[in-house]
Amino acid sequence: MPKVDKLYLEARRDEILDAAAKSFSRSGFQEATIQDIAQEAGLSHGAIYRYFATKDDIIEAVARSDPQGRAQSFAVAGLDAEPMRELLSVLQAHTHTHGLPENVDDGRLRMEILSTAGRNPRIRAVVRDLWEDVVGRFSEIVRRGQDQGTINPALDTATVARVITALHDGIYIHRTIDPSLDASAIDEVIGALLDGTFRVNGTEGSRRNEPPLHTESEPDIAT
Repeated sequence: MPKVDKLYLEARRDEILDAAAKSFSRSGFQEATIQDIAQEAGLSHGAIYRYFATKDDIIEAVARSDPQGRAQSFAVAGLDAEPMRELLSVLQAHTHTHGLPENVDDGRLRMEILSTAGRNPRIRAVVRDLWEDVVGRFSEIVRRGQDQGTINPALDTATVARVITALHDGIYIHRTIDPSLDASAIDEVIGALLDGTFRVNGTEGSRRNEPPLHTESEPDIAT
């Protein structure tokens, strides 16, 4: 019997978090009330407090949830052993899911979490934890690519992973704000950035006669 009770409590808690996510996506963290969440969940106002002491506790729990199936997307991409293709698979998978009508609420919620993280230390800590998880997953892929010689081993692994994470989050935000963006065109650009075809004069021979991309300023020479 205690086991059944535990499962029941966990299921009810998940229902509350699902209702809260919908309320927060619709109205934002500040405007959504406990009563809104209770109505969405089909519960009484007081029933919510049996599971969460404050609205801030609900916000943190929602922020820690994984509506995008992050772990699953990495697991599916991991079926491809070639690191560069794996990175592309993860980014493209998110490109095609973000911006879809059924994912609009998730996108709005993610943006609400990110904007709140800039002001709220508690939510900022949650976002940092989530980012560290994503950076860690990307780092594993990048490290394998460096070991296999397909990714520049001179680059700092964690920094490469963080830049890729920033690219991922940026696409997420843009697709949420403008779902009309062409996902296939975005895929093409991501592929070009990762496989080295982004730069037209990308061959070793053509680079010899080109000026360096970054030059140090030379001291003035008195005449």
